[in-house]
Amino acid sequence: MSKYYHLKKTAMSNIAITIALLGAVSVSVPASASPTAATIYKKMKTIYDTLHSFKGVIVLSYSSKTKTGKIFVVKKQVVAFSAPNKFHEVDTTTVTGAVHQTVHQSVICNGSMVYVLNPQQKLYLKVKAPPKASPIALDPLRIDSVLLKGTTTQLGAKVYILLAKQKFPPPPPGGTPQQVQNYNNAVKHSPPIVLYIDTSNYHLLKIKEGELEQSYEDQQVNGIVEASNFTVSIPKGYKLYSPTAAHGAPGR
Repeated sequence: MSKYYHLKKTAMSNIAITIALLGAVSVSVPASASPTAATIYKKMKTIYDTLHSFKGVIVLSYSSKTKTGKIFVVKKQVVAFSAPNKFHEVDTTTVTGAVHQTVHQSVICNGSMVYVLNPQQKLYLKVKAPPKASPIALDPLRIDSVLLKGTTTQLGAKVYILLAKQKFPPPPPGGTPQQVQNYNNAVKHSPPIVLYIDTSNYHLLKIKEGELEQSYEDQQVNGIVEASNFTVSIPKGYKLYSPTAAHGAPGR
């Protein structure tokens, strides 16, 4: 038997032993690291900061105390948006509890003007359109940092739970010591903001701050939004609202 044959046979035996061992022993592959809270928040915010188009339903709910008792408010907005500043909202606000009331309103921006239509009083308001708009604006929340608290289910989807810490501005200048103290106490006891973000696509599904909740349902992000959504047609019989002493929504 030649020396070459012996070496070849030994090598083949080693390969056979290795294959057998691989078949008998499971190989452990490290799982990819979970994303950090900052990464999750950044991915979500980038989606809404760079929106080309959006369709969805935004539902805002909260409760409030009045002189006549506690009221519960639910505001439902059916939204269509096209960058940079075209949008169409159909709003229905329902108040229950100490007061019962339902208010309807439509807001349409065709890119040059914003029209607010009040069907209750058959009035409409017309103002110049802003250069940019967004159906989900996160900057006003002044989020300074976020903490990942785990996962749960919202609107049928698995979501990350982020606890957000806000960065508040200093007290307004010129306030009395009592006003400054009241402001600092309000900041100190302000409820945390909780963000619920879809684990599969980083869409924001809900914001919760104390008793205030805002959910984002049936989202279509960067899909096709028909131009007809932004065509303005003032219904017959509506009058232009021209505020004299104070500015506000039509009829208010």
